[in-house]
This record gives sequence, C-alpha cells and structure tokens, in this order.
Amino acid sequence: MASMWLRDANVLGTLCGIGKPRILKIAVPLPSTVHTYSAAVAVIATYARSLGCIPSKGDFDLYATAALPATAILSVHSDGEPTFGAMGCGYPEGYTDVNIGRWKELTGE
Repeated sequence: MASMWLRDANVLGTLCGIGKPRILKIAVPLPSTVHTYSAAVAVIATYARSLGCIPSKGDFDLYATAALPATAILSVHSDGEPTFGAMGCGYPEGYTDVNIGRWKELTGE
C-alpha cells in the first residue's frame, strides 16, 4: 500500500488523484533486495511445513532497492474487478496457515 505510512497531505492528495486502488503481484529478484537471508528462511520454512514440521514463525518486508523491469509485474488487480475483491475475502488455494498446530487454543486441538 503506497499510502500506508505517508503523512504528507500534499503527497497523499496526489496519490488519491492518480487512479483507483490496485494490487500488484511482482517478482522481485533476490539481488534487487537486502532481504536475501529472510527470503531464504521463508523458503526453508515453507519446505519444512510441506513435511509436516512447525518451523519458527517469521516475517519480513520485501522491497526492491533497484528499479525493476516491466516484466517483473506478474499481474495487476484493480478495484472493481472480481480478483481485487476476492483478495480481501480469503487466501489463495494452497495457502498454508502457519498458526495451525502452533497454538492449540487457535485450532481447538
């Protein structure tokens, strides 16, 4: 979300005037970010979950530190399109809830 942390009213006004809300799915090459270690930990954790393990939880903000080519944009979802609305109502097929199995009070186990 481009406006999440902005406090400058002039910049926010400009953002509001350039169009409707969109969600962009972007492939960020690891050499274009400073989060290569965190990304590797996420990949290993995903693999571990596929084996039934419960790895340590973690998260990170992935951002590019260099300009990306237009081919890095995998898809664009605009406000008013079915895919845009669906993203706010659930998770994609195959999503793994990392809380399952971690805290029994969340899963009812």
